[in-house]
Amino acid sequence: MNTNPAGRREARSSSEESISKDFDNEINKNKNGSGDESKDSDDIENNAESDFNCTEDFCEIQLDDKFWHRYRVNVPDGTDLEKCEQCTISMEVIYDGESWVSIAFSEDGGMVGSEAVITFPQIIRGIMGENGNIPQKYYLGGKGDSQIQPMPLSQQTLTDATIEVSNGQTIMKFTKVMKEDGEIEIKGGDNTFLWAYGSSNTLGYHPAKSSYNLNLFTGSSEVSDSSDRAAWLAHGIMAFMAWGVLVPFAVQSSLLRDLLPKGPLWFHLHRAFNAMSYVLTVAVFAVAVGYYNKEGEDHFDDPHQKMGLAMFILASAQVLGGLLRPHAPDPGKDKKPARFAWEIGHRATGITLLACGFWQILEGIELFAKKFEVEETSEEKVELAYLVWIGLMSVVIVVGGAFFKFRKRDSVKTSSEEAEAIEKGNIECA
Repeated sequence: MNTNPAGRREARSSSEESISKDFDNEINKNKNGSGDESKDSDDIENNAESDFNCTEDFCEIQLDDKFWHRYRVNVPDGTDLEKCEQCTISMEVIYDGESWVSIAFSEDGGMVGSEAVITFPQIIRGIMGENGNIPQKYYLGGKGDSQIQPMPLSQQTLTDATIEVSNGQTIMKFTKVMKEDGEIEIKGGDNTFLWAYGSSNTLGYHPAKSSYNLNLFTGSSEVSDSSDRAAWLAHGIMAFMAWGVLVPFAVQSSLLRDLLPKGPLWFHLHRAFNAMSYVLTVAVFAVAVGYYNKEGEDHFDDPHQKMGLAMFILASAQVLGGLLRPHAPDPGKDKKPARFAWEIGHRATGITLLACGFWQILEGIELFAKKFEVEETSEEKVELAYLVWIGLMSVVIVVGGAFFKFRKRDSVKTSSEEAEAIEKGNIECA
C-alpha cells in the first residue's frame, strides 16, 4: 500500500492532475477556521517520526491497482489534532473505471454496522445525476442491498460532495465533519476504514474490497489483518480432505472390501476414514462460524451456508447412528428388522452426504475466488483438477462397487447351485 502526500504522488493522467488541483483549491476555500494553512511548529515536532503532515498536504493511499484514497484533515484555529473540535476531513476517491465507489468508517473492521459514503455515477458520462447520485452517507446494516440504507436527511451533512466521471475514471469528493452525534467518530489518530468499488453503476457485488488501518495525521497505513484469506483457504482445504478424500475412501473401503485381506480390516479403515472426516468437518464448521462472526456476516443466509449447516447436522447424526447401530447377526442367522433398516438409512445418508460434499466443495472454490479476487485462469485450473479427482472417485465407487456387488451375487448363486447339486447327489446315492 503506497502512501504519499499529494505534493509527492506519482503523476497519473493530465486530466486527473487538473481535477486534483481544482479539488485542492476548492477545499482550501472551504477549510474550517482561517485561511492560513500553516501549523504550529509544536504540532510538527510532535509528529517528527513522520515525513508527512496530513493537515497541511493531501495524503494519498493507493489501495489497489485501480483505487486511490486522498484526504486532508482540516483543523480549525483554537484546537489541535488531539482534541479536534469541529475538525473536518476532505476526501477524494479515484477509481480507474466507471462504477459505484465507497469509503466506510468502521469500529471493528467489519462491514455490518459500519457507516459509508457511497456514490453512483450517472450512466451518461460527465453528467452529475439527480438526488442520490451525489455522495451520500449510508448505514451498512447488512450485506444485502436492501440493508444498505441512506441516513436520514438530517444526517446528510456532507459538504462539497461531487461525483465526476472523466476519461474513464470515477472521482468522488466530499468534506465530512469528523465527530457527529450518533455516528462513528473519525479520530485524528488511528482509524479503521473500509473501501470498495463495484462492477457497474448499480449497487451490488464488489469485485474489490478491503479494510485498512490509517493514522490520519501521519498518513501511515496498513492493510487490516490478512488472516481471513488464510483461514478461508484452510476451511476449503479441510473440506476437500474431509469430503473429497476421506469420505470417498471410507465408501470405497466398504464397497471394495473383497480387494482387502479377509477379516475386519475393511471395517477398521471405514471407521477410521469416517472419524477423521468428521473431525475435519467440525473444524470446517467452526472456522466458517467464527470468521462469519468476525466479518460481521449473517449466518446461514445463502445456499452454501445452508448446505454446510445441513451437512454438519446429517454428518453428526450419521456418526451417532454408527455408534448406536444395532448389532450384526451371527453367521448363518437372518438380520433383524432394526439392523436391516439401519443399513438402508446408513447407506442412503452416506451417499447423500457424499454427493452434497462434492457440490459444496465446487461451490466453495467459486466463492473463494470471488471473495479474494483469484484470477479466472487459476480458478479454472483448480476447478478442473477438482472435477477430475471427484470424477475418478465416483468411477471407482460406482463401477467398482457394482462389479463386486454382481460378482458377490454370482458367487452366492453358484454356491447355492453347488449346494443343491451336492444335496441332490447325496439323495440319489441313498
